[in-house]
Amino acid sequence: MDEVFVGKLVNTRGLKGEVKVISHFERPDDVFKVGGYLYINGRSYVISHVSKVKNFILLQFNGINDINEIEFLKGSDIYAERNSVIESEDDYLYSDLIGFKVICKNQDAGEVVDFINNEVNPLLECTRLGKTYFIPVNSNMIDSVDLEERKVTLIDIGEGLFL
Repeated sequence: MDEVFVGKLVNTRGLKGEVKVISHFERPDDVFKVGGYLYINGRSYVISHVSKVKNFILLQFNGINDINEIEFLKGSDIYAERNSVIESEDDYLYSDLIGFKVICKNQDAGEVVDFINNEVNPLLECTRLGKTYFIPVNSNMIDSVDLEERKVTLIDIGEGLFL
């Protein structure tokens, strides 16, 4: 099974087995939904309730009705099956672009080294000639993504981005 990291179980909430999750996953609504499966420490859990409070996603799992049944998972990483998030062969996660070449004006413009989901404007962190720059993940900057060739082609935006 191919899994993707989707968040961290940071604490419990109340006495009935509800948990607090922090997630910067780019598609939270595809993962944190009633009936969805999550994997924590090699075990699968089915979500029975989802809500949001401040920066936390609150989850309750089928069959977990007491804090003592879930408290041992505090601090654990949470995963989801990749095929539950990826809809087709042409679909991808932005984090999949790490290691891709960046092309601008038909020239090498560096490499994607990280994906930052800051929820306001997701960014690809790239490096070129030892310098770091960030590309907003939107149609105003990215012309195309070639999964086979492992490259991200930028729209010609003029001078300035790589200075």
